[in-house]
Parts: sequence; C-alpha cells; structure tokens
Amino acid sequence: MSFGIVLRFEEALAQRLRTHTQALYRACGGVDLVGLKVPAHLTLTLGDDPAPKRLAAEVDAAFADVRRFTLDVPAVGTFGGDGGVVFLAPATTRQLLDVHDIAMAAFARAGAECSPLYRTGAWCPHITVGHGVETARVGSAVDRTRAVVPLQARVVSIDLVRTDLEVRAGFDVLTSCRLR
Repeated sequence: MSFGIVLRFEEALAQRLRTHTQALYRACGGVDLVGLKVPAHLTLTLGDDPAPKRLAAEVDAAFADVRRFTLDVPAVGTFGGDGGVVFLAPATTRQLLDVHDIAMAAFARAGAECSPLYRTGAWCPHITVGHGVETARVGSAVDRTRAVVPLQARVVSIDLVRTDLEVRAGFDVLTSCRLR
C-alpha cells in the first residue's frame, strides 16, 4: 500500500488550485485529479508501509510542534515524458527542507520504505496541477499555469494519506496534523 506525507493549504488557495487543475484537465487532458478527489497538496514523502498505524503515530508525534508557514511559489515546472506532469514550483527554503527531513525521519522510525524520488537529495518539491498530460499539450499546459504564479501557499496541515493513483482511487487521509 502506498502512503505519503503531504502539506495541505488553506481553503481559499485550495479552491483556486482545484479550479485551475480542472480547467487545465479540460483544456489539455491527462488525469482528472479533481474528479478523483485529489486535493491540492505538496508531497514530502511517498512510499510503502506494512504498518500504517505505526506510521500514523510517528507522523502525529513528529509534526506536533510545527506551526503554520507560507511557501512562496514563483514558478511552473514539468516532469517530462509520456504522462507529463505540470506543477507549481515552490521556492526551496530551509523551513521546507526541515519539514521534509522531519517527514523522512518519521518514515524511517516507522520502518516505511520511501520512494527514491522523494529521498533527501532527489526530492523536487512540487504542487501538481496536471498529470498524464500528453507531450504535445505540455507547452499549452505550462502557458496556462504561468497565469497562476507567483502565489503564496499557506500550509495549514500535514497529513498522512493512503494514495493509489495507479488504480485511480485518490487520497484517504489517515491522520491530519492541523498546524497552529
């Protein structure tokens, strides 16, 4: 089973990003993330865990003292290839790296296996707005997404989610750490 630790944003921005993501899907195709009920988020870690209750307890403890914070999001990026991903790119700050380190440590303490793409040194912070976009439409999707930035993303919770986009099942929140 796949699990992720994700940052979630205040509702006004989450709604704005849902609207953009849905418009992008209608214009450029790909995966209907909004229809799958995948909320706007930034994934800190992603991987497999045979003991999700232990991982949930680790996440709750790890983020208990983290306060709300704001990410500056100045750019748009892509992960290429078939099934292209279009994303909003936050500025990589010490605070964001520290939160990522906390998530990695929680995964390690729970014995969870982290995806190599989300490990320290390989992780590229991003907020996906288009997934599965055909190569020929990625340029159009990027142009449309440039209208969204720059923006500020106020982080209001850090959630442990079960995710299985491969079977198009979206997110199930296992625990949510509401930030003060």
